[in-house]
Amino acid sequence: MYPVLFKNQKIRVGNAQIDATVIGPRTRRLCPAVIFIHGWRSKSIQHYRDRAADLAEQGIVSLVFSLRGHGESDGDQKKVTRADHLKDVLAAYNFLQEDPRVDKSRIGVFGTSYGCYLAMLLSKYKKVSWLILRAPALYRDSGFNLPTDRAVKALRGYRRQKVNAGRNLALSTLRDFSGDVLVVAGEADEDVPQRTIMNVLEACQAAHSVECVVVRGVDHQLSEQVWRNQVNELTDRWIIERSNPNTRKAR
Repeated sequence: MYPVLFKNQKIRVGNAQIDATVIGPRTRRLCPAVIFIHGWRSKSIQHYRDRAADLAEQGIVSLVFSLRGHGESDGDQKKVTRADHLKDVLAAYNFLQEDPRVDKSRIGVFGTSYGCYLAMLLSKYKKVSWLILRAPALYRDSGFNLPTDRAVKALRGYRRQKVNAGRNLALSTLRDFSGDVLVVAGEADEDVPQRTIMNVLEACQAAHSVECVVVRGVDHQLSEQVWRNQVNELTDRWIIERSNPNTRKAR
């Protein structure tokens, strides 16, 4: 077990700032790292900080941050766009990899819902070792530079359609991703239905490994504490396993 260090940061993205916390072990050795990307309209990222503290005891550095228009970050939630948020996650990645403890060859990304969409896009531009996609939401390519708040209102039907990887930017990026992928779906998730999960899994054509876990009874919001605990235990165990440099070679 390592002692844990918390460091609050402001990361500049153009003329804006996003609120972030780096949580990691007190050590001088190189460590694996993970970026947590929250969902659309997430009201709190404290639970990610709590999880990151547990991971730090296992020798893993985490970056937890709020997208523009959320938490203490700059921006108006009704005006921010997917283009803005892609810049946020790119800036967060750049900031994390500059930490002297971080092994640049072992950076993973954990996304929730909208955060999964951004995580997939991030992997197009940056080296990502693995992806955890918890309730991965898909968005139409159109309107990328328009307020995300508008796009969310017209997605229910789209997410129940078969979408080929070549017809969606996030899926086409995932199609080329060669790391490990874990997809976590909720059996009772009405916002991200089974067809969307299938679209995501079918896109994972180049992945080193792909796992999908459907958690019985679970809704999109993880509204019961027992469900949150179940998903957290599952995904934290997966993060620790993938953070071992020998794990990927052995698979």
